[in-house]
Amino acid sequence: MRSFASENISPDVVAFQFAVRGKIAIISEEIDSAIKKAKAEGKPNPYPFEKVVKCNSGNPQLLNQKPLTFIREITSMVEYPALTEHPELFHADAVARAKEIIKATGCDGTTGAYSPSKGLAYVRQTIAHFLEERDNVPMSPEDIYLTDGASIAIKIVMQLMISHPLHGIMIPNPQYPLYGACIQQLGGKTCHYNLNEDNYWLPDINDIKEQYEKYQNQGIKIKALVVINPGNPCGEVLPIDTIKEIIKFCNEKKICLMADEVYQENIWTDIPFNSFRKVLATMEPEIAHGLELISFHSISKGFYGECGKRGGMFACTNIPEFARLMMYKIISTTLCSNVVGQVVMSIICNLPKEGDPSYPLFKQERDAILGSLKRKAEYLCDIFNKCDGMSCNRAAGAMYLFPRITLPEKFIQECHERHEDPNETYCIEMLKKTGIAVVKGSGFGQRKGTYHFRIALLPPENEIEEVGKRIQVFHNSFMQQYK
Repeated sequence: MRSFASENISPDVVAFQFAVRGKIAIISEEIDSAIKKAKAEGKPNPYPFEKVVKCNSGNPQLLNQKPLTFIREITSMVEYPALTEHPELFHADAVARAKEIIKATGCDGTTGAYSPSKGLAYVRQTIAHFLEERDNVPMSPEDIYLTDGASIAIKIVMQLMISHPLHGIMIPNPQYPLYGACIQQLGGKTCHYNLNEDNYWLPDINDIKEQYEKYQNQGIKIKALVVINPGNPCGEVLPIDTIKEIIKFCNEKKICLMADEVYQENIWTDIPFNSFRKVLATMEPEIAHGLELISFHSISKGFYGECGKRGGMFACTNIPEFARLMMYKIISTTLCSNVVGQVVMSIICNLPKEGDPSYPLFKQERDAILGSLKRKAEYLCDIFNKCDGMSCNRAAGAMYLFPRITLPEKFIQECHERHEDPNETYCIEMLKKTGIAVVKGSGFGQRKGTYHFRIALLPPENEIEEVGKRIQVFHNSFMQQYK
């Protein structure tokens, strides 16, 4: 039997799913291709829309969010240093920063050479300073590791912890599908705790304790607990009291706390973002200096949305020296992360401040993006709550909504007879009739008997009204059809 015969492929790879880039995303590409082909051949459009609106991924610039000028000015000069000789093209602080970064790369090829495996010292120092200012807690650059996006960072950390089929990691339900996929690939156990839809999707410490005991009784050794704050897919922002409860629980059980904080800049309500690292430092010394905490950040989210440049990092708090050496060993097998991504990581951790030449334009661009996200979140939430058999919590941050849909029993039965996931079939029907691609709630996890979909709030405001109207018309018609 050949090595790549289906029977020889790793069963863990076969088993895992990643809904964000799954079946619905594939169908959306096929529909776009069919529309383009019909147009090129002079044939009628086979669909009642001109293009697919891709609300299935947190990919801001794909949906025409403009990049921040400050980031692009600096990266242009770092990539092509001769541009620094034309300061009239750029803001003065961007030129100064570019020269600083070029010098820090230590070579004429700037981003064309490998960096140290953990990342450029300059970048790690910049991130350390950012974390110190944000949290009012000292941070060593040696405890920071740069990676090709936060996704790779998460997988590296999990790889260190999962060494047995009964090693488990607790993740929220709903979760970002990367977590379940990584745990499955690494041969571990996915252990869910529930977010409370009736309480704005906040985690409930009593449920976390109950789920922990349940998995322990099944013989599973819990190695870590994951928190996504602000939340993906639900948009919740955790209050300090909830953060403290989770910290105390993880410390008591002696498990690692993995804090996914990639959406920390995406806040548009009165609930402020507080990092787990900041809150941890305020607690009693036994906890503050004992809990193992890994924090993640990324250039892909926030209001910068530089997904394609693949920059991310993880920061270690109270992680033993041997484990950090193993982290370094894993990262060294990749040689280093993308240096352009490292550069952008340093920029988002040191953005223009009031008084800087770039600040007025930066503030205008940042406020426009965050203000637009807020308006779009409120508009779509209102639309969904007016639909028959649909409800939606308001998002406090991130860039998504996760509305709940009450699917008719007749439709559910039909899907089961065809061996289909009703949640997925509903989203595919929406895609084919409206041109709007979302992600099925079952891809993120949801309480049994409930159905949802995740929609990214990224189409421009001049398109989002049409998105809301199309979904409303489709859903109400769908519900009427199955009455």
